[in-house]
Amino acid sequence: MTAFVRKAAEDAVLREDWHENEDGSRLLLLKYPLLERTGIVEHCFTTRLGGVSADIFSTMNLSFTRGDEEAAVRENYRRLARALGAEVGQFVCSDQTHTVNVRRVTAADAGKGLTRERDYRDVDGLISRDLSCRRSTRTVCRYMWWIPFTAPSE
Repeated sequence: MTAFVRKAAEDAVLREDWHENEDGSRLLLLKYPLLERTGIVEHCFTTRLGGVSADIFSTMNLSFTRGDEEAAVRENYRRLARALGAEVGQFVCSDQTHTVNVRRVTAADAGKGLTRERDYRDVDGLISRDLSCRRSTRTVCRYMWWIPFTAPSE
């Protein structure tokens, strides 16, 4: 079922990071060990495993714009947040349109696209230089990745 070549753990290109949901199903996140080793950013890639969406959206659909049940998408985000040790209100979502547009986000953007309206459109990338985001915000480029901001050393 895995679509990548398995190597020894120390040589793995992608690492599987499994999380058990409350219902006993398992959520799979993929991580790049080399990116983790930089210590600069935490990240993950979601897969189709571990959500509640049905039919063509089965199971870990994270899009509100494709016809899936809104409640299922919200539950999928809740499961993702739980796996990441976050709250859904910490996410900032892009508005993926396959452009080169990047938006700078701050802690004030937390929740946009999930718990409150976005005030931007046509944005694929999210980036932040706001150190206050490190504890309060996680950016999500829908379907694939997130950047959790961790607390700076004090």
